[in-house]
Amino acid sequence: MNLLPNLIIVGVAKSGTTSLFHQLKENPEIFIPEIKECRFFSQMSRDYRGGEAAKFQNEGPRDIKSYIKLFRNGKDKYLIDISNDYFYYYEKSIKNIKNTYKEFNLPEPKILIILRNPIKRVYSMYHHIIRLKSDNLDFNTAFALSTKRIENNFAWMFDLKGVGLSFKGCEAYLNNFNKVKILFHDEFKKKSFIDSVYEFMELKKSNQNKITFSNKNDYILPRNMSFNFLLSKLKELFFNFVDIPNKKNSLVYKILKKIYTYILNINKQKSVSTLEKSQIEMLSNFYRDDINKLSSLLKIDLTHWLSS
Repeated sequence: MNLLPNLIIVGVAKSGTTSLFHQLKENPEIFIPEIKECRFFSQMSRDYRGGEAAKFQNEGPRDIKSYIKLFRNGKDKYLIDISNDYFYYYEKSIKNIKNTYKEFNLPEPKILIILRNPIKRVYSMYHHIIRLKSDNLDFNTAFALSTKRIENNFAWMFDLKGVGLSFKGCEAYLNNFNKVKILFHDEFKKKSFIDSVYEFMELKKSNQNKITFSNKNDYILPRNMSFNFLLSKLKELFFNFVDIPNKKNSLVYKILKKIYTYILNINKQKSVSTLEKSQIEMLSNFYRDDINKLSSLLKIDLTHWLSS
């Protein structure tokens, strides 16, 4: 009976791990906890700022008994932990993974990393934060304030600069584990991608032709983000704290909810899926050195990422 995961998917964030999570859960030979990201080995602080976006980072088991308990229904299945914060907090995560498996006298897990163009990835992360109504800053301002926000105890996903860096994390995992597989988001929709995952796990290949890509994390940006942010806070204040008998079934509640939804929809505009040329240039300059180092490390030309 397996006690700890055979495979740990350490990220990266916004690289399709949610879609992969749903795909792998369908396999009867595999067990993944219902909580998609366990966030155990990173041992993050649990008092982050950042509203709904930070709420997710404050979840997960804190002690080894609680972590093992997540996998108790796995029995003899192939156990998987998918936690994107293990890549961002690679130093702490690597140390804790190695120490824990050594303590239980277990062979080290396999490590899977999915990489994505950092320019597209950080913009996707920004959309994610806005979708959760956890910020009201424009992209350029949010990117510029990344470091300062982390210093002020915002959750790691607000570090848009750091989220896009991949070289040091990849180098660290490759240097510390014998079995590391690195795949690319670019290949996500091809059957060869999921076949590579199963081959790495040494399990029978999936019959599914390709992974069904989830659009769950897509977001339609509001016309006015400050207004959208204020509206969400007013909703939270009213619906959570105003005392109305049998609130959800009351006429007042239903009317106010319809008004809120109507105003929210008026404020929506079609999502901008591409960055402006000046933003692409700014991000290319910022990530150029990291991309070049990553290319050398993996012996793969990734310079096409610089043109987004």
